[in-house]
Amino acid sequence: MNKKVNELVQEINQEENTKQRRSRFPKLTKRAWKNIGKIALILLLVLITALIVYLVFYFLGWTGAEWEARIQNDIQAAGGWAPLIFIAVQVFYTVVLFIIPGQTIAFIALGLILFPAWQTFIYVTIGMMISSTINFSIGKLFGEKVVRKIIGSEVVDEYMPKLKKKANIYYPFFMVMPAFPDDEICMIVGMTGMTYKYFIPVTFLTRTIGIAVAVFIGEIIPWASLAPRSFIALGTDFIIVMFIVFAFARRLELYVDRKEQDRDETEEKSENY
Repeated sequence: MNKKVNELVQEINQEENTKQRRSRFPKLTKRAWKNIGKIALILLLVLITALIVYLVFYFLGWTGAEWEARIQNDIQAAGGWAPLIFIAVQVFYTVVLFIIPGQTIAFIALGLILFPAWQTFIYVTIGMMISSTINFSIGKLFGEKVVRKIIGSEVVDEYMPKLKKKANIYYPFFMVMPAFPDDEICMIVGMTGMTYKYFIPVTFLTRTIGIAVAVFIGEIIPWASLAPRSFIALGTDFIIVMFIVFAFARRLELYVDRKEQDRDETEEKSENY
């Protein structure tokens, strides 16, 4: 009898220990696994793109010492075709490989190696406007089914309700603020009633702000003469500024949502009366 009791107690203890171990390592939800998969896919695409770029640079002889000078010489050898080649490559990457984040910044960095700052600003802006208009046209011409297949239903479901309701308000907000998927939003807003007359000037006015800051900040800050402490201070200031921008963007988004909700409630009450 005592043996059976002891065995039963041991089984209960084992079950409790197993539960405790499981509670320490909780199971991930399907959504969490999807997010992990997306992050892994993005990292894989970034690595593949970096490898392709490195191989192209390697076979063109753009590696080793003084690689910047070699790139500049080769691009300058293309003459008047150099800006067109640069813009075409930017448009191709932005439209076809839009899932890879930070492409605009990457082309700004490449442009600053190849051209003066003001030319880089012009060429990157032209490439951005062409690719944004193409993405907008995809949404307008092919509709929701195609857009969902291209960018995924989750992205569409996240931004479509706001853009469908008040595209003229939310679209400029999304373009000015960082961390929003600009190219995907251009496709989504194409499915709304927004016209090209509104889309093109607003896109130009909003997205060129970030391009100008990224291009000309190098002209303002003397990077070569900065001490290590100055780099740390600038990095800290940048993090603080980005935190403030994100906080402001979130507050502004909540404010607009609240105003829209109050307006809808007022309209419902007026209809009931």
